[in-house]
Amino acid sequence: MEIIGDFWMQFTDIDKGFFTLLRSLVIQPGIVAREYIAGKRKKHFGPLNFYLIVGTLLILSMNVTEWIHANGTPSKATAGASTQSSPGDTGVTNPSTQSHSKGSQNIPADSIGSPSARMKKINTRRMAATSFWKQYSDLVSIAAAPLLCVFFWMFYRSAGFNYTELLVACFYMMGFTNLVFAVIVSPISSSLASMGSYKANYMVTGIFKLFEILYFTYFCFQLTTGLVRRPLLRASIVSTLVAVFWVVLTFALMSVYITTGFGLD
Repeated sequence: MEIIGDFWMQFTDIDKGFFTLLRSLVIQPGIVAREYIAGKRKKHFGPLNFYLIVGTLLILSMNVTEWIHANGTPSKATAGASTQSSPGDTGVTNPSTQSHSKGSQNIPADSIGSPSARMKKINTRRMAATSFWKQYSDLVSIAAAPLLCVFFWMFYRSAGFNYTELLVACFYMMGFTNLVFAVIVSPISSSLASMGSYKANYMVTGIFKLFEILYFTYFCFQLTTGLVRRPLLRASIVSTLVAVFWVVLTFALMSVYITTGFGLD
């Protein structure tokens, strides 16, 4: 109980607690990281603790919203289930139902134009990749900071920052954007998906990526003002590159896995 009490005091401390840090990360995020790197560590909530707490909230948020999405069956679908197919059956379960009915007539698979063995493997990998991303995208997002920090180090090592110091900045910066995703974006996306509004869902994701780029730019601008030439331009370039790199890397890995299976199957 004493440990929990100490943690709660640190969490709610009016001078250097979690919520005080959140306010600072809205108003002057780069200054927070700059002061912490400079050694003023008693003044701010620790970056690693902040990042891990946000990571836990992200995992909880995505699991809860996924559960709500999976169990939030519309009432119309339940009401009409006895007389007609539910809306969720369109495009996914109907083909499999048709294939089972054809199989029951003992028609050879090749004669009805079934996919080749290679196409079956690709479809299986695609489903596996999609399932993996749904289950572990939160963990992947948490693990992203050390990798993406390499980009910031390449751009800002001339300013006198080493990798570890920039990792502190990344924990604050990406922790804040992950928190926004957990508290705002994930519930909205889940609600839109449950209503079948996939275009709106993609739009929300796009808006969040734009917010991420703008926040990274704002953060890095404050962090490096007076240390590099044209800090705003450099911050906007590196922030955009980081966002694009992450999207391209994610889709590239999924595409390569779907096509080759990484030689594992």
